[in-house]
Amino acid sequence: MTINEQIAAIRRELEYRRKLYPRWVEIKKISQKDADYQIEVMEQILCTLITVKDFIIGATVRDEEKIKKAEKVQFSLFDVDKP
Repeated sequence: MTINEQIAAIRRELEYRRKLYPRWVEIKKISQKDADYQIEVMEQILCTLITVKDFIIGATVRDEEKIKKAEKVQFSLFDVDKP
């Protein structure tokens, strides 16, 4: 499962909880405090996943930049044109 799929699943779950919890609180299935806590947990999970995704994307970009710089140095050492 990709990170984008995980993020989408958490977003769906948050939407689901935001729709259901008010009614559940009303009928005393859960307390408002518990509902707020559970939504906060899911929001924090979403933030963590987005942070991880941003880090992965950033690391990938930085790695590609390092590879390009390394290639330039290697090709210049051997006086060879880049393929």
